[in-house]
Amino acid sequence: MNLTGLAPDQVTALAADEVNELTHLMANDSMKLLREKAGVDPARERIEMTPKLLYGGGGMRINTEGKTSLEGLWAAGAAGSNSWSGGGGGQGGLGVGSAAVTGFIAGESAGRYATSASLIKIDTAEAGKVIDRVIAPLGRPGKLDASAVVYRVHDAFVPMKYNRQREAGRMKEALGIVAEAREKLAKVGAKDYHDLARYHQAESMILAAEFIYRAGLKREESRAGHFREDFPKRDDKNWFKWITIQRQAGGPELSTLPVPLKKYKIQP
Repeated sequence: MNLTGLAPDQVTALAADEVNELTHLMANDSMKLLREKAGVDPARERIEMTPKLLYGGGGMRINTEGKTSLEGLWAAGAAGSNSWSGGGGGQGGLGVGSAAVTGFIAGESAGRYATSASLIKIDTAEAGKVIDRVIAPLGRPGKLDASAVVYRVHDAFVPMKYNRQREAGRMKEALGIVAEAREKLAKVGAKDYHDLARYHQAESMILAAEFIYRAGLKREESRAGHFREDFPKRDDKNWFKWITIQRQAGGPELSTLPVPLKKYKIQP
């Protein structure tokens, strides 16, 4: 994409409208993000455009009714990994459509389950620990705002050299920045439930960034939106598989799962 020679106001006019009441990050001012976060000036240099896979299969693994492998738990929308959109999509309201349809299906399935399921005895002590962890930042004097943590995660995730053009050394460097963001999070407090939500949003961003980079380091090949300079070729022999993450006593553990092609009605 060649915008060189255009005046700054002409470049800005090509981006999404900026909403004054929102931050520029929320307003999706892509040109401003390119300059500030990626270090690219569209008015001075050409921008490489690359076709990529639009959807990725994130979220929890679910069946066609939205049921997960954990008894009594369903997922829908972006929380579930469904086959047709990976649970996501924002253009043209597709995300809303995905959430509505999968939510309806999962809701009916969960409702049927609830009418016949027996009452499960809850470990109240364990539930109490979860609640205590969730509300711990409330009332805690904070030296930093949650936005400082969010911006530090952006430093690790937005630059081209870390996330779009991956390489082992740079991904490890990005993980170091994510670790710094986690240290900053310990200094964030919450004066109300709005702050508490922002705290947990920042915490979730740290987890997601860590998992993505750790999975990126593990996958020693290039495929779809995952490109590694040190492993530029696709490797179906060794990497035609999913990477899964499970919580273990020592922390999250990454392992691989072969794609079960024999189960598919339509064979590639």
